[in-house]
Amino acid sequence: MVREKSDFLSSFGIVFEIWKKIVNAVQDIGGTDDDLRGILTEDGLAQKLADVLMSSLQITGPFETKINYNRSLVELIEAGKYDGVDPEINDQNFPVVGNGEHEVKLFCVHFKKSCTTEEVLAYLVQHALQPAKIEHLLAVGETHGQAKRLLPKLIALGTSWIDSEGSRFFVGLQTLHEVCNLRLALNFSAWRKDCYFLAVREAA
Repeated sequence: MVREKSDFLSSFGIVFEIWKKIVNAVQDIGGTDDDLRGILTEDGLAQKLADVLMSSLQITGPFETKINYNRSLVELIEAGKYDGVDPEINDQNFPVVGNGEHEVKLFCVHFKKSCTTEEVLAYLVQHALQPAKIEHLLAVGETHGQAKRLLPKLIALGTSWIDSEGSRFFVGLQTLHEVCNLRLALNFSAWRKDCYFLAVREAA
């Protein structure tokens, strides 16, 4: 694996401040210098520390909204006023199934690290959440117009399409310099750490 150059390795001042924070936190719960030396002497301890830093989850919500199934996919997309839409995102590839209006609670989940689709889905199941479908994603685009431009990538894993070559695509909102596009989303092995995932829970 090719590692990116870290600013920490070329700035002793930043390294010292980070280490000072760790030392103080360990001492606050009764730890000693010997405990800290364990990072060097105990197998796996440094990796555990890295796992803790990178496994922090950020969950935002709930955002209560209504899904109107009386509108077509084209109408739902037009209501979001996106700067661009991939032509493959259409009624044939991503049908919206339902009737009437449904109240739902939406959540935004960010893993702050690369993760697989399976890992995301497993986490949602553990927390009684479901992966959002395209209609949920489009509801965010319509009712949270400004907020949708603040996230680099917001993915809905509840709806997918398999093309003629066998590749599975999901749908996501992709924003760059406040330009928000409705795009196909494809991951070959893992989602990048700048991806956010939309989740849903039916309102009681």
